[in-house]
Amino acid sequence: MICSFEDADAEYATHFETDLEYNNSVDLKFTIYPDCYETADDLMHTVKVTVANIDQGADYDTTDNSMSAEIALVQKAYERQILLEEFTTENCINCPSMAELVHTFLETDDYDERVNAVCHHSAYYTDWLTIDADESFMWFFNSNSTFAPALMFDRLTADYTIYDNDKSPISFPSSVSDFIAIADRRLALDAMVDLNIQAVLPDEAEEISITVTGERAIENFTAQPPRIVVTLVEDSVNAKNQSGYGRSFIHMHVNRAHNSTWGDVIEWSGDEFTYTCSLPVDESYNRDHLYVVAYVWNDGPNYVENCEVINSRKLRIKDFGTSSISNVSIESTSAVPCAYYTLDGLRLTSPQPGINIVKYTDGSSRKIYHKQ
Repeated sequence: MICSFEDADAEYATHFETDLEYNNSVDLKFTIYPDCYETADDLMHTVKVTVANIDQGADYDTTDNSMSAEIALVQKAYERQILLEEFTTENCINCPSMAELVHTFLETDDYDERVNAVCHHSAYYTDWLTIDADESFMWFFNSNSTFAPALMFDRLTADYTIYDNDKSPISFPSSVSDFIAIADRRLALDAMVDLNIQAVLPDEAEEISITVTGERAIENFTAQPPRIVVTLVEDSVNAKNQSGYGRSFIHMHVNRAHNSTWGDVIEWSGDEFTYTCSLPVDESYNRDHLYVVAYVWNDGPNYVENCEVINSRKLRIKDFGTSSISNVSIESTSAVPCAYYTLDGLRLTSPQPGINIVKYTDGSSRKIYHKQ
């Protein structure tokens, strides 16, 4: 296998000891270090991968021996977290079995820390947990019919859905191993944008104040202007009458509120942004079971197959402002935390035990002691 670049006089070769049977396919992975480029330049480069030869037999058709793709050489990239969206309702008798698969998957190899789940109560009728955004998201089915259970992984089509479907990101994996195969393939790729969430929910407050900060590795990492969506999610909600289970079923990852269904266009300051919003917290919600999910995605308004979620993050209730920060009264001011740093200036994705430098949305900063 030979890898070459259109604008560089260099080739990188690797050899695979892999059997390839007639009329079958095989997935191969390899890493190259393109030292033909002195520095990252944030520009797009055309890379070509070619099957140079085979050890046994003759290659009677060489027309399909190569393919090209566009890549960017960037200074930095970020850890990816997947947005897993599930369509489900209490009217769906098969949905509990899919919910069990999701639960088992998230408990396997700590995927819960890198996969952020949100359930939309739609696609097979609606129920008492359905919100307007859930119904709007049925657009992703891209057909006259919808169904549940169904899933989306970062709203990606084709290769990531297991099915050969390039017209919709809807997927229906049937085993935990299917989940793992999709997740591992996606998580192996770095993301071009990073996110950090801070949230403040004072006692008895009817809304949660949320600040999302982020930065990008390259300027044009989406075809459309990237949008940010912030959603409030609740776990462990008792069912009213789940088909096949009655009241004994427990709903997880319930989508409670959005900043807006399709999100807001990000306003950049250089390669960084700060976004603030508030989401309603109904008195019926169990505050101990809340978390916030934020994600940046490519809004392809006319094309279902072009709506990739670039990256996502989750903030659990235990890390909300009033429960994780001590020695400062955050709720007494309109400014909220937007970034955390170590004492030597290293940016953190979340507060760490000990002294943190906390930057606020009004430009101020404080040294804060964070409890273990």
